[in-house]
Amino acid sequence: MSHRKSATGSVSHPKTKPLPQPESTPFFLKMPLLWLAIAIIVVYLPSFSAGYTDLDDGINIHGKAAFNSQLSNLINAFRTSVLIDVASDIYYRPMHSISMILNYQLSGTNIGGYHAVNILIHMLAVWALHRFLLLLGIARLHAFLLSLFMAVHPALVMAVSWIPGRMDTILGLFSLLFLGQSVHYAQTGKPVSLALTGFYLLLAFFSKESTVFLLPAAFILHTLGRGEQWNSKRSLMQWGVWALCFVIWLGMRAMAAVAPMNMTMGEILKSMVSKLPAYIPYFGKAFLPIGLSVYPVPADAVYTWGILAAILIGVLVYFGHSPHKRMVWAGLAMFGFMMVPLLLIPDYIGHQTFEYRLYVPMTGLLLIIPETVLFRNKLSATTLGISGLAICILLAVLNVNHQKHFTDPYAFWSNAIEYSPHDSYVNMMMAAREPDSAVSRQYFERAFQLNPRERYVNYIYATMLQEKGKIAESEPYLKKEQEITGYNKCNLLLARIARQKEDFPGAIGYVNTYLKKEPADTMAQLNLLLLYMESDKDNDAVRQANKMDSMHFEIPPIIRSQIKY
Repeated sequence: MSHRKSATGSVSHPKTKPLPQPESTPFFLKMPLLWLAIAIIVVYLPSFSAGYTDLDDGINIHGKAAFNSQLSNLINAFRTSVLIDVASDIYYRPMHSISMILNYQLSGTNIGGYHAVNILIHMLAVWALHRFLLLLGIARLHAFLLSLFMAVHPALVMAVSWIPGRMDTILGLFSLLFLGQSVHYAQTGKPVSLALTGFYLLLAFFSKESTVFLLPAAFILHTLGRGEQWNSKRSLMQWGVWALCFVIWLGMRAMAAVAPMNMTMGEILKSMVSKLPAYIPYFGKAFLPIGLSVYPVPADAVYTWGILAAILIGVLVYFGHSPHKRMVWAGLAMFGFMMVPLLLIPDYIGHQTFEYRLYVPMTGLLLIIPETVLFRNKLSATTLGISGLAICILLAVLNVNHQKHFTDPYAFWSNAIEYSPHDSYVNMMMAAREPDSAVSRQYFERAFQLNPRERYVNYIYATMLQEKGKIAESEPYLKKEQEITGYNKCNLLLARIARQKEDFPGAIGYVNTYLKKEPADTMAQLNLLLLYMESDKDNDAVRQANKMDSMHFEIPPIIRSQIKY
């Protein structure tokens, strides 16, 4: 090779193009799981000290305390429904019961411990999502931002900050572990990976019945999204393991004390058609989380943001020019299938479109974002990372603001009445917590107008009347509640009315009816003893006192001294 001499006589070398310097890796990609954990803990700090909402959380913690206190019930959880002693309960969710049993061992009935575990489960689910996205081949930066998006998303606050919401975070955890492991098996064909796929799927089944719809969603992910042959050897092995898990779950559910969901095909179709529009606000809350509510109902649903979100995502996908649009359709299909359980819930159980139900379907929608112009652009990793973090910070602010609605019953039901003013149950619950008696009465009147047969509205109204000394006026409401729901506590209030009328046989009859279902109620047992004594039924009083002694119920000395043994 010849070299030219410079004017100074030195040899000049031909100029070479400098090698491109690799862009520095954003700091949060060096320890992504740690940063995700920190983000979750910081954002959900308010929930660590949150209280009760008076929507099922008391039942989960105090109502099931006797069951949760026994470690032996870790096995019995697979033999009964969530509500244990309610014969009509249709929900078979052993993993939720197990989580509550273990939680009780750590914190007893201290609600702070349950909030901490809820946040921990959410963290594990986000970690599982991160792994799942990486296994799908999504870039590390994109996988982190998508995981952070879910970690701080305000529409998922109810799943994390509301104690019963852990049913869906547990389902999310095992569903994502299952999906990730199924992709790993499809890639490697390792038997251990296939076994883990089945193990996680079983845990998902034992978490919630909606796992049934996870299977077609996963099938579409593999065949449409990833382009796998449905009849390849590995695929057939997967389908076989999935089918086996379904049969095992179905068999164990059939042997458990769980009521069947008795819905005719006509009722199912009617329910699905009437609730199908609910997809729109759910889609909107995933991408434009505006107007979040603790108790959303179809009557007050807002469809504007859902329609705008659908148009926005369509535009972003179009300008993304992605060659992998199959993953877009797979993500939409996953969202669609995982929302189907909402359509099948009978109205007599619930018509609410609770936001915690978005927890698992959200993972399908996340698969769409990498195929949009948001990620498919010429921005540097640093610029994209900063932009993504800015969006997540905005979501985190909305998240923290929404958490304040879960701090106490008044805050919870105030938010519910703001966004669902046309729901009878919401008006009833707000009336029971409104300190201003005039305003409270207005809420109750509104509840009656909207639905005079709303479950428990007559009972709560009767309770308020008795607290105000209007005992006789409460009787028709209590009898109406018994006609509608057969609510057992009505018997205690009816006993009080009978006692005021000096109808002692009637009062005794009501208390005995109540105690047939609630024999462990010490105060009711004592009231029955007092009724026997007051009506000069000495023999019955002695029998009742002996019964209370055998059950180790305390009888105050001043009362015991008056019993005519």
